[in-house]
Amino acid sequence: MGFLGFSWCSAIAVLGLLLNAVVFCNGGTTSAFVRPVEKTVDMPLGSDVFLAPHGYNAPQQVHITQGDHVGKAVIVSWVTMEEAGSSTVLYWSENSKNKNKAKGTVGRYKFYNYTSGHIHHCTIKNLEFDTKYYYEVGIGHTARTFWFTTPPEVGPDVPYTFGLIGDLGQSYDSNKTLTHYESNPTKGKTVLFVGDLSYADTYPNHDNERWDTWGRFVERSTAYQPWIWTAGNHEIDFAPDLGETKPFKPFTHHYRVPYKASNSVAPFWYSIKRASAYIIVLSSYSAYGKYTPQYQWLLAELPKVNRSETPWLIVLMHVPWYNSYNDHYMEGETMRVMFEPWFVQHKVDVVFAGHLHAYERSKQNHLKNCSAKAKNRARNKCKQSMRKKPSMKKLEIGDGLGSIRCFSLQHFTRSMPLGDGFGFDWGVEFGPIEGKLWEVELSLVRVEFGPIGFDLAESDYIGIGTLTYRIQADTCRESAATDVKFVLTGISERVSNIAYHVVNGVCSPVKDQSAPVYITIGDSGNIEGLATNLTKPQPKYSAFREASFGHAIFDIKNRTHAYYSWHRNQDGNAVKADSLWFTILHTILIFVVDHDRRHVALEEVAEQLVLAREGGTAFHLESPQCVK
Repeated sequence: MGFLGFSWCSAIAVLGLLLNAVVFCNGGTTSAFVRPVEKTVDMPLGSDVFLAPHGYNAPQQVHITQGDHVGKAVIVSWVTMEEAGSSTVLYWSENSKNKNKAKGTVGRYKFYNYTSGHIHHCTIKNLEFDTKYYYEVGIGHTARTFWFTTPPEVGPDVPYTFGLIGDLGQSYDSNKTLTHYESNPTKGKTVLFVGDLSYADTYPNHDNERWDTWGRFVERSTAYQPWIWTAGNHEIDFAPDLGETKPFKPFTHHYRVPYKASNSVAPFWYSIKRASAYIIVLSSYSAYGKYTPQYQWLLAELPKVNRSETPWLIVLMHVPWYNSYNDHYMEGETMRVMFEPWFVQHKVDVVFAGHLHAYERSKQNHLKNCSAKAKNRARNKCKQSMRKKPSMKKLEIGDGLGSIRCFSLQHFTRSMPLGDGFGFDWGVEFGPIEGKLWEVELSLVRVEFGPIGFDLAESDYIGIGTLTYRIQADTCRESAATDVKFVLTGISERVSNIAYHVVNGVCSPVKDQSAPVYITIGDSGNIEGLATNLTKPQPKYSAFREASFGHAIFDIKNRTHAYYSWHRNQDGNAVKADSLWFTILHTILIFVVDHDRRHVALEEVAEQLVLAREGGTAFHLESPQCVK
């Protein structure tokens, strides 16, 4: 019998786990959801969402984006149609009556037989972090006022939420997506946009009036929160038959980005820091071969990422590298061959892409197989070890339902992962954060104890701390607190294909703990419609795929955990079609416990681990509950 009077070999513990209904051992899930058969159609020019504001020369198409590298500047852009007017922005903080001025620039462009309005860009600098500002554009009775909130100061434990949208367009479905995002109670504070904005190039002569309608359509979001822009193929607008030979002309005139702040030479690849995230934007349609400007920039940029300051490394691009649909299949392959080894080397956490008009996510976490043989072996070793002097023990997590199949997460769709609070009503001390982080439902998980039987050198995460039991398992009554020392470690399943070479024929993705998770979200509603032609069988690297429109949320909680969710248009605001927890140090799967309270030097155990990130995380946890 272990402490608190119950057998270590059959202990039941209340632990949290979260991932959506995905069985990782044999490939992923193709959603059974079938979108109603209906053609995707652009909204007519007279639609309400395209209407210009009232008044002569009233500013329209207002949008903001980050204006420097760290989030203390904002670029404000807008268009006036009748005349240039003023390019000055008035701005003031929420608690101040003093209005400041920032002077911008104004310009126009021509594309074939179209002449743009007067496009204004103004950078507001030296703003305070985490502060709400109001700003005013235009003059006289047609001046318009908006507001934005600057991000918190860059730091490792700064929570922050991003919205994710791609391939939006201006169809009826596009409007549903934007409405869905705006009404989401957990919508982002900033949108990461992965390319393909207006789809004006799908119209005869690349009808640039559709750039204006798109700008008015998205203003309800872009004027109030920054959108971080990525250029897609529909931004190229290369039309030599129309005499237009400068790529990206309308896009670069309408949408400015702070590329010079990260020493980029072009606005198509750049980086920013925002809260605890380091965001790198790449161009699928600019040269990326060896010694090209984008190649040289990324080669120099990745080593600059300080994970102790910005632990989350996010990459945005347009063309996906991993795609199990027939549409756009392998289009990103040459770029993947160039850059994927760097992503693995620098442990990029997640890559968001668009282009494919459907949703797909690659695998993230892999739970160790808990076969019948493995269970019996662990049980026998456990019995033997209990007859001997107790030593460090390993807890193998099973599904708690008596299953001896490969571990499936489909029983744990509403609970929380280990390590970030341990679920509902667990207290946690994590660096400067104290108290309960958030609340979710719990799941029962069966744990089994046996001697250490895994290779510590394969682990990519460690946490060292003390677990305080305050319950008596057999009676469910409160008992005196009992401390248990533990080491928390884990292994993940991610994929890379860096071994590929045209000569060696190795062209299948393999498990790679240092690889990113790849997510394709080019499904926001554009006129080209959905991609529905999937390859079969579903590749092993693909965790979840579905042909429907929607948006996503990436909610960073702290330096180790972020919650990702994808919402399709047909669902209610709070319903998620796919979700998972990201653990930046990859996965928390195994406990090593000094259950006999011998004071084992945990630091010595830690030295045996190969850490994917610098340092470990110390947890102090206690539970007031007992669940049978």
